[in-house]
Amino acid sequence: MAHCGGWDPHNVTEDADLGFRLARHGWKAGIIEPGTLEEAPVTRRAWTAQRSRWLKGHAVSWCVHMRSPGALTREAVLGALAGLQLSLGLNVLSALAHVPAAIVTIALLAASLWQGQLPLILLPALAGYGAAILAAAEGAKRAGFKAHAADLLALPAYWILQTPAIIRGLREIGGQSYVWAKTEHGVTASHRMAPDEPPDHAHPHGAVAGAVHLQRVA
Repeated sequence: MAHCGGWDPHNVTEDADLGFRLARHGWKAGIIEPGTLEEAPVTRRAWTAQRSRWLKGHAVSWCVHMRSPGALTREAVLGALAGLQLSLGLNVLSALAHVPAAIVTIALLAASLWQGQLPLILLPALAGYGAAILAAAEGAKRAGFKAHAADLLALPAYWILQTPAIIRGLREIGGQSYVWAKTEHGVTASHRMAPDEPPDHAHPHGAVAGAVHLQRVA
């Protein structure tokens, strides 16, 4: 890792930062073990702490690599720059936009229902939410899990919770960029296993070890 600039102690999502740094030095990463599972936070407070850490790290990683977008493009091709925007950049931006977008959508919907008509401006928003829900359902299916209708319909509320998380993360960047809001594990009694894992290899709390394979791109 020293060849790629060393470890950034002020970045709490080191995997996101190192992924782009490795790409800039001609490396690519791939998973060589079965799919992994992690125990999800069981309280809103724990979830907000975890999500604020992720979003804070994504914002820091985006700022670091966007200090020289031209160099990123030269060192890791144009796709890396696009990937940075579509993954880290839009992740932070969407977290900031969820609550304002929901307020505007609900206000327009209420006003239109009061007037007895549906404004066309709402159609892109509804189509966007619908497409995201369908993508989540398809992702769960490909991972070997069945997405329940109640969970899918609750996704807009889940997305709204990202706004207070990003606000907390951005506040911490000013003086606590390195603070790691640790996620407590082992708090549930249930056992889970990955869809592609035999039953006799079930891991407690859904924790499945994974390995990363690094390969130098010619």
